[in-house]
Amino acid sequence: MRGREYALPVGAVRGMIELRGAESRVLAQGAAGERIALVDGRAMPLVDLHALLRIRPQPVTARTCLVLAAYPEDDIRPSFAFVADSISRIEKVHARDYRTDSSEEWIEARIKLGEKWRGVLNLARMAQCRGSRAA
Repeated sequence: MRGREYALPVGAVRGMIELRGAESRVLAQGAAGERIALVDGRAMPLVDLHALLRIRPQPVTARTCLVLAAYPEDDIRPSFAFVADSISRIEKVHARDYRTDSSEEWIEARIKLGEKWRGVLNLARMAQCRGSRAA
């Protein structure tokens, strides 16, 4: 996201959709003016992750994805969606490379990948967000 990398628990991911070319089919506005994602005939809140992290959104590219996430993680169906500039990889993280850190509002922990620590998105807080207001 704008040069910063974030992580999320892979167990919460219910799917990813390449967004380029699909924006008009999957992104919409709900009856109350909130932004929603439409996937497989189902509407879910579209959380504006860029706004939450206070970073400017990037234009949609071939790497831009709509991430479908579930919270709590044991939910079978996704409970909300958000747009990610790109998804880099799936990694197994050892306990020694994980630390709880709530110093930032939307981050619940940090994980170390290589030599760099990355923030783990707080899905519990994101799940409480309703779809952002459409502009």
